[in-house]
Amino acid sequence: MNTKLYFLAGLVLSAAVCVSAAADASAKSDKLRFSGTVVDGSGKAVPGAVVELYQYGQGFPAAGAEMKPEQTVTTGENGAYEFRSPASATVIFARKADLAPAWASYWRPQADVTEEQLMLTTPGSITGTVVDAAEKPVADALVYVTTAYCETPADGGGVRSGYLSRMPDRDRFSVRTGADGKFRIDGCPTNAAMDLEVRKTGKVLRELKRQYVGPDTMRARVGRSDVRLVLDDAGTVEGKVRSQESGQPLADVTISLQRQESGSPVAGPEPARSAADGTFRLADVGPGSYRVQARFGTNAVPDFVAEAVSINVEAGRTTRDVEIVATKGGFLEVAVLGKEDRRPMPQVNINVFKEGYQAGQFTGSDGLVLLRLPEGQYQVAGYRENSRADQVSGSVEAGKTNRVELEMKQPSRISGTVCDAAGEPVAGIQLRVVPVYRANVGMVKTDAEGRFEFPWNPQQFGGQNNVCSIVARDVIRNLAAAAEIEEGATNIDLRLEPGLTIAGRVEDVSGKPLPSATTTLYFWSGNSGDSFDSKPAKADAQGRFEITALPPGRRYSVHATAKGYGSGNSQIQSADTETNRLELPTFTLAVADRKLAGQVLDADDKPVSSAWVNIYGPGQPSGSMRSDDQGRFRFEEVCEGRIQVSASSQNSYGSVSAEAGDTNVVLKLGVNQSFSFQEAPRRASLKGKLLPDLATVGFPADSAPAGKPILLCLFDIEQRPSRRFTRLLAEQHDALRQKGLTVLGLQAAVVAAEVLKEWKDASSPPFPVAQLAVKDDKTKWAADVQSMPWLILTDADHRVTAEGFALEEIEAKLKETSK
Repeated sequence: MNTKLYFLAGLVLSAAVCVSAAADASAKSDKLRFSGTVVDGSGKAVPGAVVELYQYGQGFPAAGAEMKPEQTVTTGENGAYEFRSPASATVIFARKADLAPAWASYWRPQADVTEEQLMLTTPGSITGTVVDAAEKPVADALVYVTTAYCETPADGGGVRSGYLSRMPDRDRFSVRTGADGKFRIDGCPTNAAMDLEVRKTGKVLRELKRQYVGPDTMRARVGRSDVRLVLDDAGTVEGKVRSQESGQPLADVTISLQRQESGSPVAGPEPARSAADGTFRLADVGPGSYRVQARFGTNAVPDFVAEAVSINVEAGRTTRDVEIVATKGGFLEVAVLGKEDRRPMPQVNINVFKEGYQAGQFTGSDGLVLLRLPEGQYQVAGYRENSRADQVSGSVEAGKTNRVELEMKQPSRISGTVCDAAGEPVAGIQLRVVPVYRANVGMVKTDAEGRFEFPWNPQQFGGQNNVCSIVARDVIRNLAAAAEIEEGATNIDLRLEPGLTIAGRVEDVSGKPLPSATTTLYFWSGNSGDSFDSKPAKADAQGRFEITALPPGRRYSVHATAKGYGSGNSQIQSADTETNRLELPTFTLAVADRKLAGQVLDADDKPVSSAWVNIYGPGQPSGSMRSDDQGRFRFEEVCEGRIQVSASSQNSYGSVSAEAGDTNVVLKLGVNQSFSFQEAPRRASLKGKLLPDLATVGFPADSAPAGKPILLCLFDIEQRPSRRFTRLLAEQHDALRQKGLTVLGLQAAVVAAEVLKEWKDASSPPFPVAQLAVKDDKTKWAADVQSMPWLILTDADHRVTAEGFALEEIEAKLKETSK
């Protein structure tokens, strides 16, 4: 029953995200360097490890398709690996016999990734039982891993994570249950959570009720021995595909299911193909409502099209006589033209949709797309490089070709030149636009003539004093330059000058140097801070550190940490950096010789397993871990004094202040993202009132266009539920726009800007985001909600119709608004 588990797959990304990443990557000619070392659990180099690089190229891999590595190397005695590859969604995966695999994933890498450590540890296992609805064991059921999520400690505290999915070669990481229904999957990384699937004729795995897929919602964590998988009776779908024009059956048509309520594809069963008589059969389908969809061949313009058919599947029953009526339909030619120059625009992602049907394709070099569609009225949208075309309507008539035009504004671009002190252009200088989480312009490097260029979309920024800067550094020659990106800027020239060096020393309370210390430097632009480097600077044997090639006359902050000790911070004002060298006051870190332990409970005082627990506070180390099966957590190294402990699990969040040394901390999760609150909000309801002036919380005047309803999300990025919620909102942004909504986001708690660093590895949200600068009477409406995240919906007149509801309730709230 045991098997060795190899994970050879890619990132868990939606098709739209992958296409977007692929389109962005195709526009970049530079290749990135991915390098690092494969080590074992003790940190020693692992020779002979196989390291593979996977990338998403032109689109999302088809269901069931085996991902193949694009590059493979075997480590030598030093355990090192290196790849050169385009800037695209990337997975680096390492494996060696008798060790658990390890991987790192990068959604949109913006610069070289170096010094990555992939740790191959002693393998763990997942053990459990498969039972039916009557709790009887199910023998000879196939159990396999579909998705894995690993978590590894990051320098300076926190955790890095990576997804894997679409496992190829299923036989190598699947097992069959014994007569007692038990299974065991070996070879798993002990720092991973995994989703499992089960195949058994006539049965289907009972779905988890969850709003997202993450490590705290997956079915199993490695090391668990009590995983219980319940199978329900499955239904069957039978039907036939025929031509409307001829009435003849159509063979070799691909039939798949999509969930009605979520619009997401179904994990199982595999798509079916119609037989010679046009019949098809989908077995082992879970109960629920679905759309049956048909795909005709692999040509960009198929010979037939068919609208989706809505069905309902019941457990243990067959849904019969599902009829897919294929038609020749009509053609819709979509032309995308530049708004300013009327030139054709290639590589625009076109989305055409109406109730029950949706299609999409990229424009060619002529800016055109030809789509065969069923008759009807469609909405047509286009997207490319952070630019969106104005949505238009188009009609499709049988046997005819109709044409619509989309006008798309060319994305703004900023160009410039980097020169040295003598005015000579400097080639190969890598530039960084900070803060990265706002700009997200990717890798920028000067060409042979010292020139650079990147797309710029200032509308994606909101809030007061949200300024981005462009920074050029020549670390080898200790030269640097920086400039703020002013409104309307199209050209920025930078002249390198002698760089600033920030130096200091890290020691313990007795004055002994801490050579294990690391320091992270943050460059401040406006009210936002961001780090230059993915790796902190390390102190030498005397506890000293130096960070060179910094633009002088700018504001910085430095955060120092050391294993077994607390932390220290230093704020550096721009007036103090008008020099070439700045010596900071010594960082004195307290020893972390106390323990902190406790238990995470839900609202019913039941233990919460796999909750994400964080510790933080002035002078304290930062730490993160998962609660165990009994909801317990334990941090071995905290400093004397008060420390803040927070926890989140799925949709709930809680925090408590504790004393170091306390081993019985009780942390109760009391904020539920379902927004079913029993208590009254801390401020009066806005329902029925005009939305307060958004300028009071930092939004530009044109953020809320007249005549359009608004969906405003209030959040606090210091809270994990808020960070997760904004990701979900970003994923649904296109669908919400298609409903006519203007989506806005507001950081509604006053926070130090460095906490925004948690967003730096994510893409900028597709909607404008503002930040609350001060809490006063004018902003109380946003700052004093019951909890965050918090949604506010208005009608077209900007009068609030609902607030404090869940993301999945938007459809219902919109219908209520339109009444």
